[in-house]
Amino acid sequence: MYQNITEQIILEIKLNKYFSLSVDSTPDVSHTDQLTFIIRYVLESGEPVERFLKFIQLPGHKSSIMETIILDTLLSLGLDINDCRGQSYDNAANMSCAYTGLQARIKQHYPLAFYVPCSALSLNLVSVAAADCCLQATKFFMFVQKIFVFFSASTGRWSVLLRHIENSNDTILLPKSLSQTRWSARSDACRALLCGYELFYEALKEISLNPSEKPATKVEALGLCKSFNKLETGIMTVFWNDVLQRFDKTSITLQKVTINLCDVVLLYKSLLNYVNELRDRFDDYEVIGKIISKCENYEKDEQRKRNISKRLDKYIENEVILEGKEAMKINTFFVIIDKLVLELLERSKAYTEIDSLFNFFSDLLFICPKILKERTKRLVEKYSNDLEDELYEECLHFKQFLNEIEIEESDKKSPSRYLVWLHLVRIQNY
Repeated sequence: MYQNITEQIILEIKLNKYFSLSVDSTPDVSHTDQLTFIIRYVLESGEPVERFLKFIQLPGHKSSIMETIILDTLLSLGLDINDCRGQSYDNAANMSCAYTGLQARIKQHYPLAFYVPCSALSLNLVSVAAADCCLQATKFFMFVQKIFVFFSASTGRWSVLLRHIENSNDTILLPKSLSQTRWSARSDACRALLCGYELFYEALKEISLNPSEKPATKVEALGLCKSFNKLETGIMTVFWNDVLQRFDKTSITLQKVTINLCDVVLLYKSLLNYVNELRDRFDDYEVIGKIISKCENYEKDEQRKRNISKRLDKYIENEVILEGKEAMKINTFFVIIDKLVLELLERSKAYTEIDSLFNFFSDLLFICPKILKERTKRLVEKYSNDLEDELYEECLHFKQFLNEIEIEESDKKSPSRYLVWLHLVRIQNY
């Protein structure tokens, strides 16, 4: 059965010629690393399909080892690597590195095998990088994790929290852990913290005043209460909740089966614009942060100013000392946003580069002949062995054909589904 199915898949691939690769490794129950080998291609009907071909025992994770395995496997299957037009792996360094990663090694042999990393995983890594970009961000997520650990470590503490939640008329989420593998857990944890900010604080306060609790437990609860009473914590809670909710919803869309490269580029652009707009919303976050934390002053403003020795005056006379708000805004808020923007731009390069070659097909009805000629020429130059100079004439002919369909449909006073789709794409682009 395996042999017959494999032969049928290989026959389909050879019939349609072009294909792309997708490999990933994971240890099984016997702690043996196995590499999944998947081929993606398009059927004659135009339907894209993915076919799992085999598990391959992996002796190591070096990109050179995986390169040898892929080339040997394709050779054993009778597939010509010169027909490979794409690669899709995760974002691990041994896979994605632009110089020594697996994708770079494959492209050294076959430059047209473009690397397209998983868009949802790339987006998760953006938020992870931003969460560790500065001290306040790191401290905040450590604080979020400590809340979950503190309450979940004892059934007694958990019952105290549940009692406070049950007495509330609002829908309150329980504290969530920051999973190391499911990055969307950060979004769930921040949403739960924002919804139950006051109730979590009241539960901690009750535990810290409970004489039957151990001194260490009361001290830990008191320390968490102090963090709840900081304006910085309130601002970080509101800000990260907004960012991660948007990231999470975008990630869910990116994981849909029907997602395409054009949609990926549009989603990344919209997210980039959203993050840039947050730059002017610090005052809004500050107002909400003051309300939920019930604190009006920044921690830095409340700290006692040190007396500087006169011997050091000459070294620090030009030093710019920021007040609490400015320090929070410049050293934390802007740093996180800049990191998000930088990571989004960097991660989206893999998608925009390929999309820039093909996206004119989705705009054929509206593109002028001069631009169409330039775009088709660029595509032919890129795929000189696959496409001919007649591509421009073919696209021009197809453009006229689509225009005739639109005229016919307009006579019936009903726009075609193609025109409606193109109109929606144009709206998204703007």
